[in-house]
Amino acid sequence: MSDIDLFALHYVFVPIINSAVAGFVEAYSCHDLCTEQRGTPLMIWTNGIISSSHASDTAIQDFVSGNIDSFGEDPEGPESNEFHH
Repeated sequence: MSDIDLFALHYVFVPIINSAVAGFVEAYSCHDLCTEQRGTPLMIWTNGIISSSHASDTAIQDFVSGNIDSFGEDPEGPESNEFHH
């Protein structure tokens, strides 16, 4: 298979696959789970966010306050070197 053939396959099929995966994720997030009292994954996540047992978590505080620029960052934790070269 040539590089041009491989590029053409990626060009055609990657958007189709990504669209199908996004559709599955959206549908599954609203699908009830019989093992979790018929709650959907989205409902379970929302209940976890509003649960008082997680109220002091940094990520929850960032999410609730609307501070999504630093969502999930721990000001007391080590600095990430992910973007440093």
